[in-house]
Amino acid sequence: MTLHRPVASILAVLVSASLSIAATDVSGIIPKSTTWTASASPFRLTGDLQIAYRATLKIEPGVQIEGNGKALTVFGKLTAIGSQSSPIPFVNIKLSFGNNKSDQPASIDIRYANMQGGLFLSGSSGYGSFTLRDSILSDLSDYMYVWYPTDDCYIERNQFIRTFGISIGHSGPSVYVRNNLFYQTTPTSSGYPAIQNWAAYKGETIVKYNTFQDLKCTAVALKPGYNNAAMAARDNYWGTTDEAAIAAMIWDRNDDASASGKISFKPFLSAPHAQTPKPIK
Repeated sequence: MTLHRPVASILAVLVSASLSIAATDVSGIIPKSTTWTASASPFRLTGDLQIAYRATLKIEPGVQIEGNGKALTVFGKLTAIGSQSSPIPFVNIKLSFGNNKSDQPASIDIRYANMQGGLFLSGSSGYGSFTLRDSILSDLSDYMYVWYPTDDCYIERNQFIRTFGISIGHSGPSVYVRNNLFYQTTPTSSGYPAIQNWAAYKGETIVKYNTFQDLKCTAVALKPGYNNAAMAARDNYWGTTDEAAIAAMIWDRNDDASASGKISFKPFLSAPHAQTPKPIK
């Protein structure tokens, strides 16, 4: 995956270019399955937008979405599959699940997207599952909240640039956080790290092959006071091979007796994994 470091400048050009053509304004409820095409792009949220139960919104490669700080709430299914040459820009949009029940879970599948600003799954406590792959998320305004997913979730080969990290709880399905670059992750006001687990009743939080670069917070953590938190964090690249320095990037029972256990981090990588986006220079 090619690294796109100047994300803001790239998206600024895309948005600027979109202003010269007619936008498709959207808001309200998408009641039935719909496809957003590049020929009708950009799509501009003029109000909050919902994808109804049993409806699917399919977003084609190259479609531009101007969120304007509005919410896109998924009760049905969102499929946004871009490509390396035609990614899908999401600019300043609040994307989350609805308040789905467990027997009607929502679904999100995003690949090759550039998400700048806005939110992704922040504070979302509806039932659902998601895949997030090969994407760039930069300058999000809050952390990602993975709340008891109904199926295995995959967070793979993404770049998290100046975001607020991922908070995970699950019972049954597993959450795979693999081959991601975490760059200058910033703690929230509550001190959340780059990756945190607060519940693992069944399944696993698997943190593997990631690169942690220039973090401003702890890399991985078990949330203190939560008795069923657990995480495996082996085979990651921490920017160092000094075990003491790596241990200092981890928060578990070695740091707080109220944590549910310890995070295993050995063996660790001496260089970034080949399938992980390269560190930013």
